[in-house]
Amino acid sequence: EALVEATPWGVAADAVVGEGPGEAPRDDAATALELLSALAHDNTVMECNVRDYDAALTSVLDEMKRLKAEEVELHKANGQVEQLHDLLARELKVREQLRDENEALSARTTHLRAALATAAGQLTSDHEEDTSALVEALAHENCVLRSTAIALPTSSSLSPSHRRWKPLQR
Repeated sequence: EALVEATPWGVAADAVVGEGPGEAPRDDAATALELLSALAHDNTVMECNVRDYDAALTSVLDEMKRLKAEEVELHKANGQVEQLHDLLARELKVREQLRDENEALSARTTHLRAALATAAGQLTSDHEEDTSALVEALAHENCVLRSTAIALPTSSSLSPSHRRWKPLQR
């Protein structure tokens, strides 16, 4: 709201001196009445201004409280983002290690298949079909064992009777 300017003593000073040059001073009662009227008006204006200032100050203080609470929430969110970033970095590192391990295991599987084929190749050609079937069966059993090992819970959560490996049924 626009603030109204108070004119303390402005009207009263003119009333005491008179209306213009050469005029006689007004009646004391009339002057006092005008002075009181001006003072009452100025007082009303100042009270309105004080209420306006108080409302504006209250609004500013409320906004400061809201912004401080928002700042606290932003700091919490920033901490959570940092934690998630660290977690993501660890997960990416583990993923890279698993990829490297998978590559090494794939290379080893290829090498073992070649060694098995070489060893089986020394058998007679009559057993060639059985040999390739054996290689494929061993590779399949290896894949099943890997997927079972990955899918099983940790050994600490298994009961003692489940900790022993049982052979695969054919």
